[in-house]
Amino acid sequence: MKNAENLYVKSPKPAFLFILLFILVVHLPKAASVDDDDDINFTFPDFNPNTNRIVYEADAYASGNAIQLTADQINKGLNGSVGRATYYKPMHLWDNSSGNLLLADFTTQFSFSIGSLHNSSYGSGFAFFLAPNGSNIPPGSTGGCLGLQTCSSSLTYDVNSKFVAVEFDTHWSDWDPPGCQSTTKKLSVTFVDADDFTRESSSSLSATLDLSRYLPEWVTFGFSGAAGFNTITELNTIYSWNFSSTLQVSMNTTIHPPATAPSLPVNPRRKSKTWELRLATSNFADEGLLGEGGFGKVYLGFLRDINCSIAVKRITPHSQQGVKEYVSEVTTITRLRHRNLVQLIGWCHDSKEFLIVYEFLPNRNLDYHLHREPCLLTWEYTRYKIAMGLASALFYLQEECDKCVLHRDIKSSNVLLDLSFNAKLGDFGLARLVDHGQGSQTTKVTFGTDGYIAPECLDTCKAIKESDIYSFGIVALEIATGMKVIAVIERNGKRFKRKLVEWVWELYGKESVFDAVDPRLYGNYDMEQMQRLLLVGLACANPNYYARPSITRAIDILGFKAPLPMLPRELPVPTYIAALEDNIVTSSASNSSHTSGSRRSETQTSGNGSSIHS
Repeated sequence: MKNAENLYVKSPKPAFLFILLFILVVHLPKAASVDDDDDINFTFPDFNPNTNRIVYEADAYASGNAIQLTADQINKGLNGSVGRATYYKPMHLWDNSSGNLLLADFTTQFSFSIGSLHNSSYGSGFAFFLAPNGSNIPPGSTGGCLGLQTCSSSLTYDVNSKFVAVEFDTHWSDWDPPGCQSTTKKLSVTFVDADDFTRESSSSLSATLDLSRYLPEWVTFGFSGAAGFNTITELNTIYSWNFSSTLQVSMNTTIHPPATAPSLPVNPRRKSKTWELRLATSNFADEGLLGEGGFGKVYLGFLRDINCSIAVKRITPHSQQGVKEYVSEVTTITRLRHRNLVQLIGWCHDSKEFLIVYEFLPNRNLDYHLHREPCLLTWEYTRYKIAMGLASALFYLQEECDKCVLHRDIKSSNVLLDLSFNAKLGDFGLARLVDHGQGSQTTKVTFGTDGYIAPECLDTCKAIKESDIYSFGIVALEIATGMKVIAVIERNGKRFKRKLVEWVWELYGKESVFDAVDPRLYGNYDMEQMQRLLLVGLACANPNYYARPSITRAIDILGFKAPLPMLPRELPVPTYIAALEDNIVTSSASNSSHTSGSRRSETQTSGNGSSIHS
């Protein structure tokens, strides 16, 4: 493993939630591949006590759909407790059978809390670890040894123990090893208490480490924790865990810093079978329900033949609009493949079922993290990267596809996030195709979502490329400000709606545009990047479609390749309707059967690579 990096911290549970990402990005030669059986992919949104895929050792156990690494000290007594919870299958970390050293590329994410049982002192901690396959808890490994190795009577570590771990130590000891002090290797871990965002912390982990030098070919992996003695006790609880590994990386290739996280292996898109998807979702069991809306439900599943978690959108039977959106989505997205689009895996339809299969994205969507989660998206590693990723997706749809794709429902809840918080645009149920250089798509009714719909769409029911540019601008402002696109505020005892674009433009006119910045960032952002994102957002959200920049221009500004846009001090008055009427060109005949859409103003998000609307 050449690089390890943590990009995000949040906390929906008491205490802490920590997301740890190990990322290795390599240009792969075509010959560098191994059997799919060597890959491991799983998602535990919680832990069923009856699952046989988690192995518990010593005091570790499942309780309340979570993993407890240490015993309940109140009930057991204060005599030190130690426990491990590991995945039931070992990971193939590296392979040299072909004479070419192959390394596993793996990513993991987990959430946890640490409690002291109302004591004033914590101790001792827990770790995410990798150890030789068959490794068990060594004797005498309680306390600061965290169940990883035997502590000697002199309280020193056994240097012969073989394991690699990221330690969350809650009790300082002068015999604990430092993170890593070397000119060639570095390791640091910091995270934020969600109850106190005023603490300035980088919330990051980075390391340079070749795991093949320290660990054997097959490794056990999971969590190990220990409590202290007397008054130094704690409970270490794991709430969720996602993991993905692929053994396909050659050491004889060039290593590059991770610009984006590795994507899922490229799988052939296919027409799936109903029985196959019923099996993958446990017959659409309620326990796997991820979200629902007016036209259907989304379920979590697992396809064994491609070894990955999936999200299955199941259209409500006899829903005419749902079937129309199914047809539109399948016919559109089967043409598309881009790192910033939700990956389609398959589809299925018969006389009773209409199903769409997507990659499962466990980090939900942008709307959830901006507005529904008490934690915070950081700036450089998440917010600005998400904005650039969404812009990249829109550039692909408008400039790189054979036909121009009008998405027509770009909004924060349709921007899904993968394990590394890369943006992936989803939900193509309202999408339409038009020829490059032609005008717009006409619909019978207004489409899209309030606050994101371009003014010309509201007045004419016509969508053009610039209409998606408008929606992108609104999302850009949402990312920068953390505000909802339409807010209900009170003034002089009266309640009224305030549009985000109007508020930000008013501040811009007063030369106070930085007053719009999300206060939860506490000033921890790049001012030049923030200025560019705010001004690009305003420029794209200009009420007049002909005054909006192209997506190419917007990307150049965000990438510091073009100067800042020149904007009027006041929000322009719309003057577009006549011009749009004169220049309208309908879409190609191949899409004429899908020209009806529906306005969808409320959204329930599946958190899985798709959004269902009502």
